[in-house]
Amino acid sequence: MQKQLYRFQLQDELLPGLWACIDEADRSPVCILEMSLDAVGREGKIAASKQIAAEHGREYFSAGDKCYVTAATPQQAKELRSVLVTRGVLPAPVVVEIVQPAAGSHALRWAAVAAGAIALVLAVGWGLGWWRSRVATPVLSPRPGTFSSAQAVTLSDAMPAATIRYTTDGSQPTGSSAAYTGPLTGLPSGSTVRAIATAPDYADSQEVAGVYKWTVSPAAKVKVSQFYLIGKQAFDRKAYSDARADFDRSCQAGEADGCNYLAFLYAEGLGGPRDVQQAGDIYVRLCAKENAAGCSNLGQLYENDRNDTKARLYFKKACDGGYAEACRKLRNTQ
Repeated sequence: MQKQLYRFQLQDELLPGLWACIDEADRSPVCILEMSLDAVGREGKIAASKQIAAEHGREYFSAGDKCYVTAATPQQAKELRSVLVTRGVLPAPVVVEIVQPAAGSHALRWAAVAAGAIALVLAVGWGLGWWRSRVATPVLSPRPGTFSSAQAVTLSDAMPAATIRYTTDGSQPTGSSAAYTGPLTGLPSGSTVRAIATAPDYADSQEVAGVYKWTVSPAAKVKVSQFYLIGKQAFDRKAYSDARADFDRSCQAGEADGCNYLAFLYAEGLGGPRDVQQAGDIYVRLCAKENAAGCSNLGQLYENDRNDTKARLYFKKACDGGYAEACRKLRNTQ
């Protein structure tokens, strides 16, 4: 049974006091540096630890008599440990002197054989991914299924450095498959989207796959998409009044992306009077239909209004729906 620490699921102890974990908020891999601080000057060391974590954009927390700092990679964890040692939070590592056996001795020969064997195991293990944390599995949004109209399918991954590779013809994605750069639009009904995520120094993620079907007639599909595309073009050239009108038509036709853009224009007062209430009503309807982006945007409205309780509620719903950005916002409001 794997050990649980706060919201982190401990996987492997890479080095003494350095754990590879899974962040249950968004299922992303993360490293945790564990610290046992001496009683002498403990409060000052805790304050210094928090300051160092903040300087590097990392999370600090405590549990029991130990303190912890998160890191994105084992290398970053080692760098943080060096900073903690330099600032006197942690003691300097003990240097052990190794006495070499006499040249030509059996001990020396066996030591060389053992060292070579260990190096070989480590090299093979690294190549096969034994010692590397796995990249988080990409998330499909909306979730695969059957829809009344064509959807723009988005792919996201909790690791900023990850590259998502995908296919839409049902074939297995590989490192040479197309790299994801933006929402997948114009997919024919019945398309199978398959994807993996890769990142330097991490093992490739597990694959995610899903089938998307539309029940709308081809003529209606073109009509809905046309309103949205024209609105998006107007939005990109900052003709917000025109964009508001076209996104309104797109939203009325049932296109979720058009509704999200329309609500954003209302919330920001672009292309017409600012109407936060109207924006909120649109996001509420979207969230009720399990649109993760709508739930996240609704949470953002509540966060802007300093209602963190409701913000966390909708960020969590969006995060549970696979919206990675909402998972990051949820962590920031805790």
